[in-house]
Amino acid sequence: MTTPAPGATRRAAVPLTKHARQARLAGLIAREPVRSQTELARLLAAEGVQVTQATLSRDLEDLGATKVRGPDGALVYAVDVNLAPTESVRLPLGRLCEDLLVSAEANGDLLVLRTPAGAAQLFASALDRAALPEVMGTIAGDDTVLVVCRSARLATGDPSGGEGTTGPELAARLLDLADGRSRGSLANLADPARPA
Repeated sequence: MTTPAPGATRRAAVPLTKHARQARLAGLIAREPVRSQTELARLLAAEGVQVTQATLSRDLEDLGATKVRGPDGALVYAVDVNLAPTESVRLPLGRLCEDLLVSAEANGDLLVLRTPAGAAQLFASALDRAALPEVMGTIAGDDTVLVVCRSARLATGDPSGGEGTTGPELAARLLDLADGRSRGSLANLADPARPA
């Protein structure tokens, strides 16, 4: 058994879904020059993410990672951070809710969503791309997404206050999607191919 070097800390392995792992992978590549899969695996391990070489190869292919010349002339991995998450987000929102949504809590028109570590930006991007009329926008951290909802009257376009989805209602509907129960308008909007 090897012991860590003095001053080094070991993180416990963090189980991640494929999409969360790929989001973390794309973030690492965007943040620093990575020359090899071995180096990438080491960086992931430092964050507590253990992957096999075969998994890493598939993830890089799924993300469309390529090798480009870095400023120093060395070949490094590159992922278009605007495109890579999109490739991962092609699953319907309902499927991402099932895979990534841990909890949802509302306070008025604000909604706080929890995801596994490293998955919040991917999930927020999926919500933004779903263009739900109830959602004004999202802000994502590592494992938390803040969703700003429109008030009920703005979501429906009815200034007198008509029916619309509030933060607590949207939280409940997203949790239903996570449990595979929702077949209402949010599920259809999240996955246009799904029948009503």
